[in-house]
Amino acid sequence: LCLHYRDFIPGVAIAANIIQEGFHKSRKVIVVVSQHFIQSRWCIFEYEIAQTWQFLSSHAGIIFIVLQKVEKSLLRQQVELYRLLSRNTYLEWEDSVLGRHIFW
Repeated sequence: LCLHYRDFIPGVAIAANIIQEGFHKSRKVIVVVSQHFIQSRWCIFEYEIAQTWQFLSSHAGIIFIVLQKVEKSLLRQQVELYRLLSRNTYLEWEDSVLGRHIFW
């Protein structure tokens, strides 16, 4: 698990840290879809890099977790993500005792 506050190297460009520390050292990428994710330029950048990484490495390496319902109008702004979530299986987080039990 790559965490920016722990794994990113100070003084190195954010994009370089994302690629070097986030993707080159990872076997899988977890994309946590939320309102914030859709509206964040850095999150979308990381998602697009993950898509490219998956394509170039020729293996399925992205796991999607939908943290909260996202307005369809916002989700449709990210066309490729919208298509992937419409056509593929993903995990849904439900913040309740039963939901957490089912998730884990």
